[in-house]
Amino acid sequence: MKKKYAIIVDPYSSGSLLAPEFVRRGFDCVAVHSQPLRIPDNGGRPNGSFFFAEQYLGAQGVEALGAELLRLGQPVAVVAGTESGVILSDQLSEYLNLPGNDRMSSLARRDKFLMHEAVKMSGLASVDQCVVRTTSEALKWLGMTGHDQVVSKPRSSAGSDNVRLCRSPGELEASVDTILRSMNYVGEKNHDALLQEYIPGTEYVVDTISSNGRHLTINLCCYTKSIVNGAFLYRETRFLPPTGELAEKLIRYNDAVLDVLGIVTGPAHSEIILSGEGSPILVEVGARLHGGVTGPQVVRRCSSLDPFDVLVDAYVDNDGFRAAANEGNRFIRHATAYCFANQTEGIVTGFPSRNRLMCLASFFDFKANVSVGDKISKTVDLYSSPGWIVLCHHDAKQLASDLEEVKRLEAEGSIVGVLREP
Repeated sequence: MKKKYAIIVDPYSSGSLLAPEFVRRGFDCVAVHSQPLRIPDNGGRPNGSFFFAEQYLGAQGVEALGAELLRLGQPVAVVAGTESGVILSDQLSEYLNLPGNDRMSSLARRDKFLMHEAVKMSGLASVDQCVVRTTSEALKWLGMTGHDQVVSKPRSSAGSDNVRLCRSPGELEASVDTILRSMNYVGEKNHDALLQEYIPGTEYVVDTISSNGRHLTINLCCYTKSIVNGAFLYRETRFLPPTGELAEKLIRYNDAVLDVLGIVTGPAHSEIILSGEGSPILVEVGARLHGGVTGPQVVRRCSSLDPFDVLVDAYVDNDGFRAAANEGNRFIRHATAYCFANQTEGIVTGFPSRNRLMCLASFFDFKANVSVGDKISKTVDLYSSPGWIVLCHHDAKQLASDLEEVKRLEAEGSIVGVLREP
């Protein structure tokens, strides 16, 4: 009898959590890497003990890779672990005749420009945007549109990588120049930059799992973003239940976006602005889990449904998924993640308040992205943050009190000790 197994494409970040869940349900796992070199990630790396084989796309192409995977046993699911695995996951699921998303719209799930064009063509609310290959093209578009503020970003990346709010032609020129000179976070050269009008409002996350085109919203989040050292930083993430009038408005819009983008099977992580007029407008969608290892685990802690069970069901147990979708998810705890920002360049000397943080009543997790002796730069995005803390508690007042203590400790400079270099 052939071995039944799940394929995790690029099992990094929150994708590193997938294999243990399939193994727990009785399936083996194979790791497939879309690139020869594994992508460094401060959120999680694959645990080799959960994989009985590893494969690389390499030069042989998708068909040769698919044929090799069939020789290993009977695949039951193909899941993208992180952004870089989205397109290859679609290709493999089609080749192996397994549940997956529409391969014809794969690029629109990775390329933010094509994503917004598809949303716009459908008649859903979307942003004004333009792709530029030079700084002069960027300045020309700014002059033509008359936008006061513009967001610049790579077309395909993740985690606020090189995302900047530009308030002047000079800021826009500098930002686009930086993007065009760099690789994006998933290891691809930026040949162009995406410019989008800035929509003021509150940014939300809608995390979903889909099966056969039915979307189940597992949770929402509300972002508090700050400008830190001239760049966007997600400072605070409040996890919210998928219930209530606001949630229903966001979910209706998001379900329509998922349909437009051909997301019919598996996880999706959407970011949506609720404008000052109260209209949902898409920021972007990732056809993968909420990034980082902490987010999905927090939701598991807060939820009546286990999001990992629901995800596995989406691929291998239609009845189980339908039962979960009919039940819906409820929150039994409150949770907030807080991202630290470093303001001083130098050498890390320690974490003076680590023990104090771990003694907070609502403490759930603390992650340091740097170690003693490391060089540390000023924080400009999630990847240059020195770390974060997650608080989780059934009492909202206790959580709020603990969060104020965290902010106080950060303000006095005792989260990360930094020795300035001469």
